[in-house]
Amino acid sequence: MSLAQRLRAEILAQSLFELGEDRLVLGISGGLDSMVLAHLLMSWEQPQVWVHFNYQLRETAQEEADFLAQLAQEKGIPFYTKTYDLGQELAQQGGNLQARARSLRYQYFEEIRQQVGAKYILTAHHLDDLLETFFLQQLRGGGLGSMQGILPKDEQRKLCRPLLSVPKSALKSYALAQNIVWKEDQSNQEVKYKRNFLRHRVLPEIERAYPNYKERLAQNIGLLREENRFIQKEMQAYRQRLLAAGKNGELARLSWENLAQCSEPALFLQYWLRPLGFAPKQIQNIWSKRQQQAGGLHLAPNYRLQEMAWGLVLGPAEQPPLAPLALPIPEMGQEIRLDLGQGQILGLYWAQKGAGLLPEQLTKGLFLRQQQAGDRFRPLGMGGQSKKLSKYYKDEGLSQFEREVQYVLAQDKAILAVLGRRLGQQFKQADGPNRLCLELLKKA
Repeated sequence: MSLAQRLRAEILAQSLFELGEDRLVLGISGGLDSMVLAHLLMSWEQPQVWVHFNYQLRETAQEEADFLAQLAQEKGIPFYTKTYDLGQELAQQGGNLQARARSLRYQYFEEIRQQVGAKYILTAHHLDDLLETFFLQQLRGGGLGSMQGILPKDEQRKLCRPLLSVPKSALKSYALAQNIVWKEDQSNQEVKYKRNFLRHRVLPEIERAYPNYKERLAQNIGLLREENRFIQKEMQAYRQRLLAAGKNGELARLSWENLAQCSEPALFLQYWLRPLGFAPKQIQNIWSKRQQQAGGLHLAPNYRLQEMAWGLVLGPAEQPPLAPLALPIPEMGQEIRLDLGQGQILGLYWAQKGAGLLPEQLTKGLFLRQQQAGDRFRPLGMGGQSKKLSKYYKDEGLSQFEREVQYVLAQDKAILAVLGRRLGQQFKQADGPNRLCLELLKKA
């Protein structure tokens, strides 16, 4: 069976994409791997678009981009390219070259995919890439999920990698047999990069000792993928049972009581939090010191996790600050409704019963804002006793994320109410004359 026939069968078996039907974006560098994949797609008459990213890191970078542009024109294939001076960016801002380059090109690939209406992005990762990634991930440390290496398909990111079962040597043999022209990237020989060091110094020694290690390890990775899929299904069932919806400003809640229902609670935390960007050591620390770090915050690139006495609260990495709002005072007999966001509407109206503010209390105006340092609050029903607003929040068990989206009603520096939670002593009025009342409503 030829390489093209074998890959056709694997693509069908794994449902990677519809052969001959789906329009695909091919990330193409001009190197051996991507040029072979481009040739295979053409042999299958697959609708394709070539996308190239030029980082301007090598003297031959523009020559490679021109080579691809000319070849695409000859083949009648739409070609998109982007030039970006990555070297200048890193010189000014620092950072990891390979990680930044990967981020830039995948972002551009996705832009073009959406622009041209393609189904998936294809990359030419092959078996050697899979095994190198496997070893690198294990050296960095990781659980069962990291043992899968590169996945053939990532539906969420619209990525497909149809060459993962093919060793580099087979791609080179195919290219030579088909007279495929490619460009060599000399940076792939530089062992200062960890992947290249592994590729040129470590793995050849393993292959000398274990000539069939690639096939055996690829089989084991396949088994690990199946095991991980099974565990993920089990963990998803636990997620649905154990996680509760977050309150205002939060994404999710997990109580220690609920977590105790899981047969492997420490493992559940790893499967819940690691995909969100929390490091394994962070998660181990959270579990080992549970119920000892109330109020503590743990950070990931896009999330924060707060420990409470009763459990864990997940929230976004950042919350936009609440904009201060000056409250209009309605005319007698009228009502005003203000949309505060977060699904909340504030109603202001005049009434003769209930807690409210008398007209003479409104001469300085009212406004809504977030908590500020030094705020104090006199809750209604505490005999006029004052307490720090931060202490009130703590006593009420508000998470950091709830506090960040909590409005207070203020007049000058005085806090008159914690909106939707507690009125202040200023609202203590007997029935009688008209007073301004506030009511926090939920959107229908």
